[in-house]
Amino acid sequence: MKTPMPESLSTVGSCAFMLQVLLALLLVTFVFGSNAHAAAFTYENTTVKAIPDNTCPTYAAVTIPVADNFTVNDLNVGINITHTYHADLSIRLKSPLGTTVALSTGVGGSSDNFDILFDDSNATSITSLSSTHNTASPYYENLFRPASPLSAFNGENVQGNWSLEVCDSANSDTGSVNRVRLDFTGNPVTGTLSGLVYMDSDSDNSFDAGDESGIDSIKVSLYDENFTPNNTADDIWLADTDTAGGGTYSFSGLDTDKTYRILVNTADTSLPAGAAIGTTNPLTLVAFPVGTTDITGKDFGFDPVITDKDFGDAPATYGDASHYIVAGIHLGNYDPDAETASHYSFNARADLFDDGVPSQNAPGAYIPLFPVLQMTDNTYSASFKVTTTGTAGKLYGWIDFDQKRHIRG
Repeated sequence: MKTPMPESLSTVGSCAFMLQVLLALLLVTFVFGSNAHAAAFTYENTTVKAIPDNTCPTYAAVTIPVADNFTVNDLNVGINITHTYHADLSIRLKSPLGTTVALSTGVGGSSDNFDILFDDSNATSITSLSSTHNTASPYYENLFRPASPLSAFNGENVQGNWSLEVCDSANSDTGSVNRVRLDFTGNPVTGTLSGLVYMDSDSDNSFDAGDESGIDSIKVSLYDENFTPNNTADDIWLADTDTAGGGTYSFSGLDTDKTYRILVNTADTSLPAGAAIGTTNPLTLVAFPVGTTDITGKDFGFDPVITDKDFGDAPATYGDASHYIVAGIHLGNYDPDAETASHYSFNARADLFDDGVPSQNAPGAYIPLFPVLQMTDNTYSASFKVTTTGTAGKLYGWIDFDQKRHIRG
């Protein structure tokens, strides 16, 4: 491990060197100890980039791509540049968000080359640059404080392309950028993933707010998928949670650079009897789009048991009208009875079990006959009792004025 040395220290004994290493290690301990979530990230570009002669204010740029997703706590910048006459060069760093910090601007006089690690905490300003640097390994030997503070980048998200930009302001002296290094301390960006477990009453694999309800206390599990959705053997279990009021669940503090698998427990004892998963389970390749920290709508719908049919008692001209019986939803005061064929009858009065007894218009009946429609009527209405127990539903109806036996929109 190479420890950068201040330029003003030309010689050093072994004791002094050991003391400086110790101080450097203590500094690292302090930085990480001050924020339990901070981590170190280093990126380097070693592709040689020529610096065109006398081109200021046009800059030559070296790009340092950063794919990780975190915010900056601290940044040090290493540069290694071969170029005669320091004072010819202006050097700056630009972040993906466009923030630009001047590292060195026309300083150093006639001395040559830059082999520097810029650090805001260093006592020696770049304006003190006066000697020629050796650009051979080891690199970034000389510590300086930049012309402008690198702390201008603190709090920014690092994801994207960083640019070290250099321009030459005089004729005759030329050179190249040999390598650039960015040393970050930062906090990884975390995200939240949420969804809903619900009873899908109409089995359309979509939650209908106001008509369908969530299911509480259902276990949902989250796994780090390791980017291999077809191989669960390498998955890492991360957490379990139970759905809260309204069937909602969420997981927070997630690494936004990973992919996840979400699994709902289809054998949970809190599920309604007979309910069967209708939507995809598990959900795989769940990933945060670049620049986002919140994923919603990772829902699981359970279909109700619909094995029996209730046939209508409309006139035979309407055919075998029927619907699946959903437990807890019915017209009137009585649960519908399962049948195998229609109960054809004049005025649809044959299925007395569903309609109420002793007749539709008697006290206690809940499916009334429609009133006689008069030519002078401006309004026409009838009231129906709809019973729902634990499951939301909708009542649809129409009046067949033209007796064509279908709805005309």
